[in-house]
Amino acid sequence: MVNLDRVWLLTKIKVREFEGIKKYASEILAILLQNSTANQKRLGQMNGVDAVLEGVAMNKSKDPKTPDKEEMLDNLFDCLCCLLMPLENKERFVNAEGVELMIIIMKQKKYAYGSAIRALDFAMTNYPPACQSFVDVMGLKTAFAAFMGKIPLSKRIKRERYEEELEERVISLIASLFAGILRGSRRDRLLSKFVENEFEKIDRLMELYMRYSDRVRLEAERLDQLELDDLELDEDEKYNRELESGL
Repeated sequence: MVNLDRVWLLTKIKVREFEGIKKYASEILAILLQNSTANQKRLGQMNGVDAVLEGVAMNKSKDPKTPDKEEMLDNLFDCLCCLLMPLENKERFVNAEGVELMIIIMKQKKYAYGSAIRALDFAMTNYPPACQSFVDVMGLKTAFAAFMGKIPLSKRIKRERYEEELEERVISLIASLFAGILRGSRRDRLLSKFVENEFEKIDRLMELYMRYSDRVRLEAERLDQLELDDLELDEDEKYNRELESGL
């Protein structure tokens, strides 16, 4: 991807008015970023994180009104999550107030709610500064509402898989908080969430743990039975199937 192509794509996704070309530009950019660390890093150096956040921010307080606009917004979040793979882009995201923007989007409870959680999950994984920023800008209340299952749903979203995916993302996000914040007042604020309302979040945590443990156990038993029936599975395949069941 030559520099001219990158500049053109970034320019198009920042156009305020919706055009078909904007959707196609976001789609092409997502494809180019998906499996290329070099493109992720290069675009970050070209202020790509800021450009994608600017494109996302145009939809922070409203739902897309057409399928094309939904697709474009999904593409932009795909771009953002890809950009957040390299460590240096996580720093750019925090400096550009990306954490604050994602929390605003979550509070609006619109179409992009789940995408904002996904982006935060990418940003906070193995990056303590993003975790610290998340606590500082009052993200805990919003995250733990999702953890407790208070997830806004759109009629256009397939409910069961959407809820399950968000559940997994929020658990990952909270795990990142514990890994990234080891001491001080931020740690105390995080731990205090599990004391509120007669330890309801501890109850929720055990509910989730038991549910996923049971699913993994049942899948492991099923795979053992397949092997008894002379259907051989290699260890990678068994592991992947257990991951799909909730491991």
